[in-house]
Amino acid sequence: MPVPAQIAVAGPAFPALPPELVIALRKRAKVSGAAVLIGRRLGDDAYVDVLATEGAPRIDGHTLFAVDFHPPARGSSPLTLADLATHRAGFPAVPLREAAQPYAAIDRAAFVKLVNEAPATRPASGYAPSVLDYALLGTLLADRAGTSYAALARERVFVPLDMDDTVADTGSDQRVVRGRSIADAAAAPWRYGSLEPAGGVRTSAFDLLRFAGAMFADDNGPLAADMRLAGTPRAPAPDGSIGLSWRIDAAGERWASGAGFASTSFIGISPQQHAAVVILSNVGLSFGNTSFDDIGLRILEQLAASKRGTTP
Repeated sequence: MPVPAQIAVAGPAFPALPPELVIALRKRAKVSGAAVLIGRRLGDDAYVDVLATEGAPRIDGHTLFAVDFHPPARGSSPLTLADLATHRAGFPAVPLREAAQPYAAIDRAAFVKLVNEAPATRPASGYAPSVLDYALLGTLLADRAGTSYAALARERVFVPLDMDDTVADTGSDQRVVRGRSIADAAAAPWRYGSLEPAGGVRTSAFDLLRFAGAMFADDNGPLAADMRLAGTPRAPAPDGSIGLSWRIDAAGERWASGAGFASTSFIGISPQQHAAVVILSNVGLSFGNTSFDDIGLRILEQLAASKRGTTP
């Protein structure tokens, strides 16, 4: 299976997935037509496993999935970009008025209205979820650069990292694997309207594994310094801390995840062990109040332990 340069497919180097985690993945994505892809990377080697139920589409490491990384999210002090990136701005959740496409009709004017009318109160915990965080952050950065968010992401991230499969444009959804809702019905990827920076990325497992490599310790690629900065702990968060859009656990592993109506995604990185795990599925778990986070972190732990030569 061809993959981007400098990442080779090397199955024998990877430990078998723990059977109990395979069973757990199958149980969470148990609807007809479900497909779950688990991508793993150790150094420059990558490997992909696929789990599928009857009627699932054919997928591989280059198949595009909708990636909705919704992190777990103003007040008297000025709002900063770091507040948005660490999800401490205090914006409320945007109501999901209808599951199929809750954000598609939000244009620029509606987006500005949501931001301006949001309560100016930071949560007591200083940390609460909102799709507005990423949407506003990406919009401000794109406006400052005088371009669209899709063009900015391509120029600053996708092209430098040779992420040839990846776009930040929901106009490419005809290339995305067809989805299933947790209620076992056909579902389309969410379109985000003017909130597109919050969930408009469409990417593949191999591209995400390449992206993960930019955070490996000692990486000296074009985004290495930026990724190290993003992965630096900045504020407390449940079960660890948070950097710039990355959750960080006590062991120093970085991870992010999210789910929409027709997709669920997870990426975890062990920088010191040069290990990474990606889980992508065409089943939306957001309305099932669950995720792949615990499974992804356990697979990452197993992979990092295999590099150290220890047992997790």
